[in-house]
Amino acid sequence: EGIEKRGGHFLVVIAPSKESTIPENLPSYYDNSIAIRSDYRDFAEGYKKNHIRYIDLSKYFREVKDMSSYQLFTKTGYHWSVYGASVAQDTILKYCQSLIAEPMPSYIRKGVEWSDTARDADADFEDVMNLPFSLQQSSYVYPKLEMVESTLKNKRPKVIIIGDSFFWQIKNLKSLANIFSE
Repeated sequence: EGIEKRGGHFLVVIAPSKESTIPENLPSYYDNSIAIRSDYRDFAEGYKKNHIRYIDLSKYFREVKDMSSYQLFTKTGYHWSVYGASVAQDTILKYCQSLIAEPMPSYIRKGVEWSDTARDADADFEDVMNLPFSLQQSSYVYPKLEMVESTLKNKRPKVIIIGDSFFWQIKNLKSLANIFSE
């Protein structure tokens, strides 16, 4: 309430877990265990009940996973893929823009780059397993994001971000440094 009274906005983002987004990839004995051991529903209902703005990327990723042109999670990554992080970033920035009257700096997607080598956290599970062989998938996709030069002088909102390791994927995209204020 204090932030809103001062003209600011408070926003919670629920990051999706791999097991809640693609539970069909888990062994069958894990069926329904996600719902039993998760506070997800309690948090989502609590935000709704208390009128706290939130973006439920967990629900969104479950809805779009089959329609997405590219993987939202990689085979040996714990976090969302770099591509998945770009989808999350798009969603968060679109919501932020809806809260702010003035246009913000923006970027466009200039396609994707394919690689046979994982980057950033796209193989963070594999790295710590210390196996004598590779589990990597055959190819990885990386979005090409380019700032729109004509928008760089637009309002750059002040933000405070409290995040976990999922946010690092978004931060590594390097777009936010041009969109939010220093």
